[in-house]
Amino acid sequence: MGAMTRDVRQYLLVTGNYWAFTLTDGALRMLVLLHFYRLGYSPFTLAFLFLLYEAMGVVANLVGGWLATRYGIQRMLAVGLATEIAGFLLMSALSPSWSAALSVAWLVAAQGICGVAKDLTKTASKSAIKATAGSASGQLFKWVAFFTGSKNAMKGVGFFLGGLLLQAVGFQAALWIMAGLLAVVLMLLQYRIWASPDGMREVWRLEQAIEVQAAENTRLQTRNRTLAAEVRDLKEGRKAIEERARTDLGMVKTNETFFQVVPPAQPGTATTPAPGAATGQR
Repeated sequence: MGAMTRDVRQYLLVTGNYWAFTLTDGALRMLVLLHFYRLGYSPFTLAFLFLLYEAMGVVANLVGGWLATRYGIQRMLAVGLATEIAGFLLMSALSPSWSAALSVAWLVAAQGICGVAKDLTKTASKSAIKATAGSASGQLFKWVAFFTGSKNAMKGVGFFLGGLLLQAVGFQAALWIMAGLLAVVLMLLQYRIWASPDGMREVWRLEQAIEVQAAENTRLQTRNRTLAAEVRDLKEGRKAIEERARTDLGMVKTNETFFQVVPPAQPGTATTPAPGAATGQR
């Protein structure tokens, strides 16, 4: 039951992060479209504004899964949110005094950054849901279905939010508001990663436990190899057995001559033959 609660908490965390991202991403699309339409840009130019946004999304899709596997899903969620905030702030620096060419180039570059953020976040979120559901295919189907449906709904709400913010506060202030919203979500995610009981502290504890266990396994493997060599020598090698029989038990093989070397006697001492000093055979 505890594991299931942890899985649900993880699912809600990922879904909440992705909702916030999808809401602001949908608002951004409508915000950019309506703002530049109001400035009198042609339909072709408006379409061109989103070209790099979609192209960079393809690149992020190709590497997003690998990055999530290498650096962790929650970290990739944080990177996606931070990248989106950077794109918003970059767009908010757009000045009305700039030329049309510079404005378009600036916005296309900022949209490219947001395109990377979108697909990093999307890939990490879907990977997190699959990892959380585990082998429960029925549960996975339900969670993914709700995740996908809610994403589309949040995107529609985001379209409305973009138009509302543009009308109410203007282009630059709307970008600041959305960046602030994502910053709050990012801070909550960072708390989850660094301070929660099953966050990075637990990861570090497990990594230390793995290192200790690996060192113990190495020690035991070395001991096992030594014991295996001794057992093999006892089974197959006679020299070690004979050496121990001679040194520890004083045994002599049949037809083997035993010599005992007696040190020279000191002057003034009696020389009494030691037992067994004579040459003999056994």
